[in-house]
Amino acid sequence: MQITFEVPDHIALETAATKDPSRFALEAFLAEAYRRRLTSESEMARLLGYDYRPNIHGLLAEFGVCQQYNLWDLQHDMGLGEDNNADPDEIHQRYDLPTGS
Repeated sequence: MQITFEVPDHIALETAATKDPSRFALEAFLAEAYRRRLTSESEMARLLGYDYRPNIHGLLAEFGVCQQYNLWDLQHDMGLGEDNNADPDEIHQRYDLPTGS
């Protein structure tokens, strides 16, 4: 789908000082879609031509959108990888993480 809309000149000029307004609009749209859980980091990266995940993290931060991060992500980042048998309570205790209670 292609979306076209009018932008007041003063906003376009201010945006153009640091970034292409069309690119800015696409990034803002995708950041909001991610915030609403309508897209993923990998889909955002593909649509924006990024091949490096931290680029998406920086973009989300730029638009004030928190990353969607869960226990699986934490386990993966901590080197537990695909260990689906890891006990969440043990992980919380081992790394002194708050529990859900």
